[in-house]
Amino acid sequence: MAKRNKLQKILAKWPNETILLSKKLDELGISRQLQGTYVKSGWIQRIGVGAYKKTEDKENILGAVYAIQKLQGLSVHIAGYSSLSLQSIEHHITMEEGVLGLIGVPGLNLPAWFKNHWSGKFAFSRSNMFSCELGLKQLTVGDFSVIVSTPERAFLEVFSQVKTDATFENAAETFFSYLSWDLKLCHQLLIDCKSARAKRMFLFLLDRHVSKSIRALDKSGIDCGSGVIQFVKKGKYLGEYNIMVPDSFAVSEGSEY
Repeated sequence: MAKRNKLQKILAKWPNETILLSKKLDELGISRQLQGTYVKSGWIQRIGVGAYKKTEDKENILGAVYAIQKLQGLSVHIAGYSSLSLQSIEHHITMEEGVLGLIGVPGLNLPAWFKNHWSGKFAFSRSNMFSCELGLKQLTVGDFSVIVSTPERAFLEVFSQVKTDATFENAAETFFSYLSWDLKLCHQLLIDCKSARAKRMFLFLLDRHVSKSIRALDKSGIDCGSGVIQFVKKGKYLGEYNIMVPDSFAVSEGSEY
């Protein structure tokens, strides 16, 4: 009874739909042997080696990301379109439904329990596009919070992957729909960003945004590199930005596209 009461106290403080790890249970005084007993008794459910959920909880990949970030301390965040979607900023998003975009620092490996249990439900990449955690924030989802890209950083993450007419158009329309810009953060990110592709697309679309405030962004100190960048195989070359874009976007500044 005492052992059950101890577990009940832990479960009461355990955020709903999140994953709890064996190491954390060890720290709370629940031995590996007891963990196995609790699984057999149906109080908790093992979802992978060293990882558990409340038996009555529905599975939530965001709760698993919470465990990776908060309990394991891994430098990985929800990025790009997935971050924009969680913040209700989206327009004809092209990612496969239900696939969560994650970006980690170079050399980082996701834990086996996460990769095995949520195989096919996430897309993971490693990147050093930014040198710091600039443009990351905590976002509350249900009873817990996860680290995501701010919209300003998420757009740059999206733009770095644009390589076709369709992805260019979808990214641009999403960008044009967003109006709540942090101009100081935009400038800092554009200076820090290592992707010339992302920066050139951002600045190109910025000059065509309907919002006068974003068009007033300080562009000093931003290095966009050299050489032509082709966002599409066939399109219009714009010398000011040294880019190739879809024909429909090669119009005057200050209009949407």
